[in-house]
Amino acid sequence: MKITKYYPGLGGITLAASLLLTLPLLDSVTGLDTGGTVYAKAGGDNGNGNNSGSGNHGGHGTDAGHGHDNSGRQHQSEHSARGKSFGHHHGSLASAMGGLNAGHASANARAKANPHSRVGLIARYEQAVLEGRELSGELAAIDAEMAELNYHRDRLQEVDPEKVEQRIIELQTELAALDPNLPAYQQDLDALNRELYEQLDAALYTKTDLETLEGQIAGLEARHVEVEQSLEYAEQTEAEALDAAANKPVTAKVVDGLKALLGLD
Repeated sequence: MKITKYYPGLGGITLAASLLLTLPLLDSVTGLDTGGTVYAKAGGDNGNGNNSGSGNHGGHGTDAGHGHDNSGRQHQSEHSARGKSFGHHHGSLASAMGGLNAGHASANARAKANPHSRVGLIARYEQAVLEGRELSGELAAIDAEMAELNYHRDRLQEVDPEKVEQRIIELQTELAALDPNLPAYQQDLDALNRELYEQLDAALYTKTDLETLEGQIAGLEARHVEVEQSLEYAEQTEAEALDAAANKPVTAKVVDGLKALLGLD
């Protein structure tokens, strides 16, 4: 006897597939919402889910997909917000600077600008800043040189010429009294000659160079006064040019912004 197997689920699967294909077609022809679109979307999501595992997992995949989309939108929103924040910060600085935004002008434009124009005043401010920095550097160099010269002068002033001359005589006498036949002759000779040269240099330097050294120090002191005066003038010019060029209150933030435009930061 031949037994025929019966699969009741096969017909149901075929019918369900036919309905999935038919319902969206009816929607498009009649304009009625038969729910076919929903089934089709659900089927698509379930298909993606089936690729991952079971139908139930497909449902979880749909939720995960929505979560990912929301995260993406949130990230994009945060990125946009940060961009707006930076733009607002830059805009607020530009707004605070007002007319000083003319510092965007090129170096050539600043050099050729009318001295009384805003760009010309900014150029004058720039030049005053550069001159002030150069003068400050010169003052530092003068101070360092003066400190060294003062040290040498103080050392020379401590030297007593009479004592130096007396010691030179003593050393010459000791050298003349050395016995060449003694074992330590060469060692004693070298030591005495070394000290003698030092004393002779001290005497010569003290007599001839102390006045020159003092003259150099006096010249540096005079130059120091001149540079200080020039620095004060440069600082005053800097402040006046900045005030004349600005049309809004000048704050430290505004000054930093202008220096950044001019490459002075």
